[in-house]
Amino acid sequence: MREDWRIHSEICGADMTVFYLLIGAESFPCDTLCEHIYEMEHTLHIPDTGLLHLVPWRDELVESLGYDIRGSYVERFWLPTLGPTATWILRRSADVFDAFPHGTTIDLADMAATLGLSFAAGKNSPFARSLQRCVMFGFAQPTHAHADGLAVRRVAPPLPQRFVQRLPPSLALAFGELETDPTSRAVPLRHAVHSRDSSI
Repeated sequence: MREDWRIHSEICGADMTVFYLLIGAESFPCDTLCEHIYEMEHTLHIPDTGLLHLVPWRDELVESLGYDIRGSYVERFWLPTLGPTATWILRRSADVFDAFPHGTTIDLADMAATLGLSFAAGKNSPFARSLQRCVMFGFAQPTHAHADGLAVRRVAPPLPQRFVQRLPPSLALAFGELETDPTSRAVPLRHAVHSRDSSI
């Protein structure tokens, strides 16, 4: 078992090793991410200024096996878990990273307005709760490098089985067909993401 921890630390990084230790995983799913995402305990601080520094969340494991955050996979299978507003926050964040690959400071009121919502300081507004859902389901995490910073994924992991079981019947059927059809597997975005960054 100790050797497994060492090998995974080399493959996926020390941060992911600590993550699995914290959640009590028995082994590492190195060849699948079906159980990679868990509801996290991080609480997002919504700054009173309404300004949040967004940076892309670098995760080579997810980026090598995942799906475009703006693609149909997320829209069909992740949206019932994340909710529509959280899904659109992730899409808007990806748009931001297209323009600013290394991140930038955004006005939360402006982002909320693009989704037809108003923004209010604190954690109880609909927009703030949706932002928190992005954190809760492992699509975003507060950063240590910036007091009001948030790292957001550009690539979504495969939907964990426990969320698959909550899908409505029509989507569960479609998901099963997707999983059994190798030609429908999304092309990993790792190389596209890295080549886009290297061109800056």
